Amino acid sequence: MNNNNLSNTIPSFSLIHPTGNPFARNAALALAEAGYLREIITCLAYNPQTTSAQFLKTVFPPLHREFSRRTWVAPPGVKLHTYPTAELLRILLLRVGVHRLLHRNPQQFADWVYRLMDQKVAQGHLDSLTAVYA
Repeated sequence: MNNNNLSNTIPSFSLIHPTGNPFARNAALALAEAGYLREIITCLAYNPQTTSAQFLKTVFPPLHREFSRRTWVAPPGVKLHTYPTAELLRILLLRVGVHRLLHRNPQQFADWVYRLMDQKVAQGHLDSLTAVYA
């Protein structure tokens, strides 16, 4: 492909971030405002405004706080894909202290989640993209 073809291509981004920190959320907004963001791919997309979130806040505030750090609201016209199972399991295992019983660094659990996320993205989210922001 030559540079002339690239200059005529409108970027189509997938923003991939397992936990969705504030920087990633702001990057998603900027890409969406520019018309470049096709999809957001993350583990958890927690919405603290839902009834179930309010229930969780009342019954188990620490878990609500943990999930609230993973709040995602997709901009209009942007698909939001979630793969929550591994991240939910990671949070549960760390909360009950399995990493101490197994003499493991907690980062190893996060690395496992990131590898699984990479596999999911590679299996079904790379078609017709011109860029990936991860």
